Amino acid sequence: MHRFFVDPNTIRNHQFRSEDQDLCHQLSKVLKLHPGEKSILGDNTEHEYTVEWTMVNKSRCEAS
Repeated sequence: MHRFFVDPNTIRNHQFRSEDQDLCHQLSKVLKLHPGEKSILGDNTEHEYTVEWTMVNKSRCEAS
């Protein structure tokens, strides 16, 4: 399972949302993740979240 470190401000109410072009490009084009796949997100504050991707494209990525 892939693990990513993200800005804590991108996780709210058990939802992750980002328009970070570098991260979204890596997820969609390099790793070729699709909605329904799972990953682990760390928020650099000792918290980790197992998430399921709901949207993955080169300009926006979302998970819950």
